[in-house]
Amino acid sequence: FPEEAIDFLTVGEVFVQDVWITNRKDCCGGRLKNADLELLDKDMNVVDTRRLAGTVGNGHVVQTIFNENNSVGRYLRISMDRNDYLHIAEVQVFGYH
Repeated sequence: FPEEAIDFLTVGEVFVQDVWITNRKDCCGGRLKNADLELLDKDMNVVDTRRLAGTVGNGHVVQTIFNENNSVGRYLRISMDRNDYLHIAEVQVFGYH
């Protein structure tokens, strides 16, 4: 199943407040649906999870709010539980370390 992981290596573990995902504009906006966003610690253990329910259209931006006491991690993983392409335009992670 498709997945993408972002490593906050340059700053180590961070407190994540928001994640903004910008979907592709040119086509296939419906492919980004029912995706899971997982915040992982340095040992790749899941510490917090959010679900993108439904479909994100072409060029749309979806904001996912973490901002909980346990929203501290080193990696952000985006995955889907079906066999389809995971292709997005941009991922922005907001928080602090």
